[in-house]
Amino acid sequence: MQTCIICRKKKADFNDEHVIPDSIQGYYHINTVCTDCNSRMGSAIDNKLINHKFIEFQRFLFNIKGKSGSIPNPFSGTHHLVDNPDRKVVLEIDGKGNLSPRLLPIVPNFKKEPIVDSFIIQVDKKDEGHLDEIIDKIILRNGIDKQRLTSTKIEREIDPYISITLNIDTQDFKVGMLKMAYEFAVDNIPEYFNDELARTISKILYKGDFQDLVKKVLFFGSGFDKEILAPFQNLISFEKKNHYLILLSTKHGLICIINLFNILSIGIRLSNSTKYLKNDLLVGKNDLDDHSFKIFNTRELIEFTFTEMSFGFEYYFSDDQSRMEFELFSNENILSHYHDDGHIAFYNSSGQIVYRSLLDKLESLSSRSLGDTINEMTSEYDLDEELYIKLLPQNKLYRVIKVFASRYRINKL
Repeated sequence: MQTCIICRKKKADFNDEHVIPDSIQGYYHINTVCTDCNSRMGSAIDNKLINHKFIEFQRFLFNIKGKSGSIPNPFSGTHHLVDNPDRKVVLEIDGKGNLSPRLLPIVPNFKKEPIVDSFIIQVDKKDEGHLDEIIDKIILRNGIDKQRLTSTKIEREIDPYISITLNIDTQDFKVGMLKMAYEFAVDNIPEYFNDELARTISKILYKGDFQDLVKKVLFFGSGFDKEILAPFQNLISFEKKNHYLILLSTKHGLICIINLFNILSIGIRLSNSTKYLKNDLLVGKNDLDDHSFKIFNTRELIEFTFTEMSFGFEYYFSDDQSRMEFELFSNENILSHYHDDGHIAFYNSSGQIVYRSLLDKLESLSSRSLGDTINEMTSEYDLDEELYIKLLPQNKLYRVIKVFASRYRINKL
């Protein structure tokens, strides 16, 4: 028996839960939602999201089939021609996955006609093969004497302008986004499960209570603007057809930012507390090309998007001769750092290692940021003790008073 993260009851039956719905190619799975809650949320919550018109557009464009095996038609329903509002038309998906218009038949109304010896019907060319069936149905329905009729066929090509009205959901889809954010947070921050707002959110998801959703959960952005993504634009490639979940701690508390297909983007406050993810963030990337979901913390995100750290130093020289000797070798580009087991070490004046890696020392110091922070991240550190590094080819110790640690951006997630 384990506790379901939605109903918060001890249950025995659990199955695979897609944090990001399978119908939009979500590859992030958890096993902490009971079978009953999984089934209920699929119909009451996930469907609100995957049937959103903007999501249907993306599924159509990227040829993403649903559980039924079909591609959604974002233009389903009956529309009309711009220059003839009485002429009805539907848009269908053909065998190649393209949208294709089809005019609906126009048949006469014979209620005021005592005797019918002719009538006109209009059908789309796609229905030409069914013309006889359509005529027979009209004759049978209206009791027309077929012997009195003669047929004439007229073909006319038109290039219609179609008037389409779409209803865009601006609220109900948010519960699907909330479900993803909550499950992502509980799965990666175990202590969050007992948070006060986490309990409220699980209750909303369990009951499908859309009124409480609006009253008790704070959303940042409408879901259709990109401003909330601005702080991450230099690290994350939102323009690609992927999904991203971002957890971070802010002055507002624990926030989850969600981006789907780079179409729907929203921020959600999951907790009023700032104790979660201090000095860190978590980025989940759902890659539609690689069919994978990977999670990156701050360090992993920087390592993926920036070069390895390189170091520069400001030295202290006790006399002019030492300075001139250093500058001579430095100008000839023959100086290099001595590495001990792959690391630049800090030594004392006697040549004994004080810090096996200079990072061991830098982690204890405050720093100042230099560079543009977009394409270059450079931190400046003032050393608070007398430390040396060893330089080749002289194999000589030089005292360091400042360290510059730099990374340069080479990639986006």
